[in-house]
Amino acid sequence: MPGEFYDTLGEISGYAMELGDSIRDTQLTIGDALVHGLEIERNGNVILIYGTESDRTFRVDYRFRISNHLPVSDEEVQEHADGLGGIDVDLNQLRATIRKQKLERIDESEREDAFASARTEAEQIKTGIQWLTYDDEGSDLWDGFVIQTRLYPYSSDFGIKRYNETMKQVVGDGVPIASVIFDSLDVLGQEQAPELSEAEQGSHSRTYQ
Repeated sequence: MPGEFYDTLGEISGYAMELGDSIRDTQLTIGDALVHGLEIERNGNVILIYGTESDRTFRVDYRFRISNHLPVSDEEVQEHADGLGGIDVDLNQLRATIRKQKLERIDESEREDAFASARTEAEQIKTGIQWLTYDDEGSDLWDGFVIQTRLYPYSSDFGIKRYNETMKQVVGDGVPIASVIFDSLDVLGQEQAPELSEAEQGSHSRTYQ
């Protein structure tokens, strides 16, 4: 029911705030469906929690897109805009176009090595993973990954502990994979790699045992 769904989002928001996570409401298009949820930031890492009013579980995603981390300066955007001869352009869209061009220019062997390292790291995780390509329809240009799991907020034992365990799991599984991608792609070297808190490091280390 709609009321129960939004009450549940409110409950999750309360747990997030109590644990010091930053939150904001969000909407996503998944397939043909518009879904509602929360964008949660923890220790600089962004996690999406979302679902529909008919679902009894929520999806929890840790997404890492290489293109989102490619450095694009305001000067680069303006230079490209000036080169269009005064045509009105959406600067955010232009920035995305520049990022795609930089993604395409990554050396193929370097990209393959990064993907191989990411797949090796992914063998250690407990959650599900999907490899992402660039958003263009039909694109086969590798652009990162998404770690996926489920949250069961309607379960009788759901509470702040279950919420926190789920968050630690997706961050603890996702960040090491993102980190090896940072280490493998020189073009990402100017930006700080994602980090784990001490608690999440402990959670991830258990997957190696």
